[in-house]
Amino acid sequence: MLFLVLLLIALQTAEQAGEVMAVATTPDPMALSSSAEEQRQAPPQLVQEQGDVAGSQAEVAQLLKAMRQQGAEQLTHLHSLNRHQSLLVENNQALLLQVSRIAGLLQDLSKKLQTPEANGKQDSASE
Repeated sequence: MLFLVLLLIALQTAEQAGEVMAVATTPDPMALSSSAEEQRQAPPQLVQEQGDVAGSQAEVAQLLKAMRQQGAEQLTHLHSLNRHQSLLVENNQALLLQVSRIAGLLQDLSKKLQTPEANGKQDSASE
C-alpha cells in the first residue's frame, strides 16, 4: 500500500517535472507575441510549479524516511525474536535432557522393584 502511494507521488512529480521542462525548453509562439504583462506572469507560474514539485519531492522524502524507520524497527523486532527463539531452543534441549534423566531413573527404579519379587519367588521355590 505504501509502495503504491510512493509510486503515485513519484509519477505525479515526474509529470509535473515534465511539464516544467516542456514550458522551459519549448518556446511558445503565443508567449513571444504576448504583451509584457503576460511575460511577467510566466516566471511566477514556473516558480509555483517548481514549488509544487519540491513539495511532492519533500513528501516522497518523508515517506522514505518513515519506511526506513519502520524497517529499522522491524529489524530490531527480528533480532529480538531470534534471541527468544534461541532461548526457547536452549530450554527445550535442557528439558529433553531432564526427561531423559528422569526416564533412566524410572527404569532403574522399576528394575529394583522387579528384582526383589523375582528373588522372593526363587527363595520360596527353593524351600
